[in-house]
Amino acid sequence: MQAVHRSFFSSVHLATESGLVNVCRERGVAPRNRLREAAEDPVGRIKDAAGNVSGVSRALKDLRAILRTTRPAFDDHLEGALSTVKLSAQIKKTWR
Repeated sequence: MQAVHRSFFSSVHLATESGLVNVCRERGVAPRNRLREAAEDPVGRIKDAAGNVSGVSRALKDLRAILRTTRPAFDDHLEGALSTVKLSAQIKKTWR
């Protein structure tokens, strides 16, 4: 078997993600940003525990600003695209 150049899989991944982004855009699906959602719970608990400590409040505000800049990941777009098609749960699991 001949060797595959290391950029091949990266290119396939990027092209697939671009396709998923287009599917979500064309079908009007806003993919969930699971990283942002996962971070919100601990950030909220820290805020509740710290109260009104100015340094902590400022750090949490900065962290939330950073989290807003993260774009949905490949998996988020895949979930969005899969939510628009009528497939069985088992088939969707296979695609994931």
